[in-house]
Amino acid sequence: MATAYDATTRHAVYVERLKARSVKDILNMLKPLQSDIFTKVAASDLENMTRREVQALNAQLKRTIKKGYGPVTSEIDNTLRQFGAYEGGWQSGMLKKTGLVADLGVASDADIWAAVNAKPFDGKFLKDWLSGLSAATSRRVTEAITQGYAEGKGAIAVARELRGTRTTKGVLSASARGAEAMVRTAFNHTATVARDKTYSENPSIRFEQWVAVLDSRTTPICQSRDGNFYPVGEGPRPPAHINCRSTMVPVTSKNKARLENRQTYNGWLKAQNKATQDDILGPTKGKLYRKGDLTVDRFVNRKGQEYTLDELKRKDAAAWAETFGADNVSEAVDSVSKKG
Repeated sequence: MATAYDATTRHAVYVERLKARSVKDILNMLKPLQSDIFTKVAASDLENMTRREVQALNAQLKRTIKKGYGPVTSEIDNTLRQFGAYEGGWQSGMLKKTGLVADLGVASDADIWAAVNAKPFDGKFLKDWLSGLSAATSRRVTEAITQGYAEGKGAIAVARELRGTRTTKGVLSASARGAEAMVRTAFNHTATVARDKTYSENPSIRFEQWVAVLDSRTTPICQSRDGNFYPVGEGPRPPAHINCRSTMVPVTSKNKARLENRQTYNGWLKAQNKATQDDILGPTKGKLYRKGDLTVDRFVNRKGQEYTLDELKRKDAAAWAETFGADNVSEAVDSVSKKG
């Protein structure tokens, strides 16, 4: 029978790709707003404005930015809500399929989403992270315009500083990076909450084990926590920091001894079949990995595939078929469809 660690680790790989796809969608949604900001600033008569007129321009842009971020934050909110529901269903299914829980308790989608919003991550609640995206962009734009005006720069020059050029990154690129980091971290937070709510419904799960991705990008804090056991819902939880990729595995009396001696990520990948290794690393690097020419930490910058939530569901269902048997495919698809 497949272990919770094996299933969770593979699932975490797919979730990272879902994050990448969601980030791409969000950044594409921001492009029209960035163009609108550039156009409004470039068309202004900045160098000949009075201070009051500059303030009026900044106020206008603040309204534009707030309006432009409305659909973006709504999309993030909706995506996380759907993901939280799916993650709760996946966790329940995994507990059943791995045999860790006999009498399964299931957390409701509403309870999971309420907890996602009620618990902060990295010092702020989700609603504050979402509103902060617009506020941070407004601040950057206001500062760039005010400084450019004080230095006597023309409107075109300031607009280019905001958007950037072919050779230099603009001020707005910091907002794009901030949105990306926020989305990735919020996914981790949502997954953690869904796990905790699911595990709290099942008393036989008393602990969780921290599982870090052990590669060259793993932070010291996650390295130090990898393998540690924590009571369900207590102690440190992922995300440990912005862009954290760590996850947790449920611990019962049935699997505690095995988890105490579990493999690292590199050890897990070595145990997978050729198709899975090539799916994660790519065919060329997968071949080098199997030959022993390169270790897994050399592959961490590979962009790989990007998954939508529906693609994640199909990928997980296929993985379940391989792990638990072909007769479970339809049941896996049905279980995630009901939650999705």
